[in-house]
Amino acid sequence: MNTPGERILYFIDSKGFGENRKGKSMRAFYALVDIPNGSFKADRAVGSDNLSKVFDKYPELNMDWVITGRGKMLLESAAESAIAVEKNNYGLNLIDKTTTELTMIALINLTDAHRQLSESNNTLANNNKELIELVRTNSK
Repeated sequence: MNTPGERILYFIDSKGFGENRKGKSMRAFYALVDIPNGSFKADRAVGSDNLSKVFDKYPELNMDWVITGRGKMLLESAAESAIAVEKNNYGLNLIDKTTTELTMIALINLTDAHRQLSESNNTLANNNKELIELVRTNSK
């Protein structure tokens, strides 16, 4: 699992949701978390708003694991996740939360920028080929 999208889909599957599950489709997961259908794809950047809703619904999910792949998928214990939620609800540990969220947003933005640059590079390469062909045709 190399991307946040792949990791979040793995988590969703571990919760028993998926296209091949009886009564627990991906659509049911999206409805439960209150995000649009198809929000998570393995090969697409994940939105911070949608991830935030998943973390709110499943506080046991390790945010660091989703974003970076480091650590375990789930926090060590229910008590640990309850403490994390309690701290965040009362504004404690705000620096850690903000840093993680900013890192996630930066990662999403970098992924989008990389995709856009790749598309622009391909367009420029195609335009360059066309120009070379036009020059060859006109110089004959």
